[in-house]
Amino acid sequence: MKVSVLCFMAVMLACLSTGDSWDATQQARLTTTVNFFLTSIGVDPSGGTTANQFSFVSTIPENQNNLGEFFEADHLGTLMKTIFKPQSTRLYTGTHLVAAAPYQNVHAERRVLTNMAGLAKIATDTLVFYSYFSPCEQCTTHAERNILDLFVSAGITDWTQRALVFTRVFDKTAKGVMVPVNVITEALNQLGNSVFGHDNIFRCHGPTGAVQCIRGLFQVEMPG
Repeated sequence: MKVSVLCFMAVMLACLSTGDSWDATQQARLTTTVNFFLTSIGVDPSGGTTANQFSFVSTIPENQNNLGEFFEADHLGTLMKTIFKPQSTRLYTGTHLVAAAPYQNVHAERRVLTNMAGLAKIATDTLVFYSYFSPCEQCTTHAERNILDLFVSAGITDWTQRALVFTRVFDKTAKGVMVPVNVITEALNQLGNSVFGHDNIFRCHGPTGAVQCIRGLFQVEMPG
């Protein structure tokens, strides 16, 4: 049988956030943005099908009425083909967007963080750092693969309003080994203690065009 486990809710609600927390209006704008992005690049936001891991960071204008025009130069419709093109560096860099897939044993998140220096910085913009899967344990605890310091050196804190977003919970390795709930939650807890703050971590998933962004609480189906 399966047991639905509510993960790290108490931890997130008990901790102080870093940066500005999101009010209902801002969270609604985040949901609109994530819906726009995942629909535009053709990724199943329900998490129900297997997709290759990828990550992007983007600056979002305060006025979201013309997101298509704002990102027109980034050609979102072909973004996934760009970063997964055979014999390429699997990296895209633009004025408002940096996206990457894993490459030569380097995780997608690390590749994004080390290539975002050219992002335009406007005081009223929001920064969204997206990873299809929730960060793995190695990204937050492994000495050589830890990316927590990279969030600082990449200048994430230059944006007062910022969010970390993921769609699927990383609960199974590529070899099919189940990841324990405590490992999943600790990886997210470490990120919450870093530059984002626990109130600024969201799981955004659901049917295409109807993604919902949930803050501070997500469900993981664990075998039992």
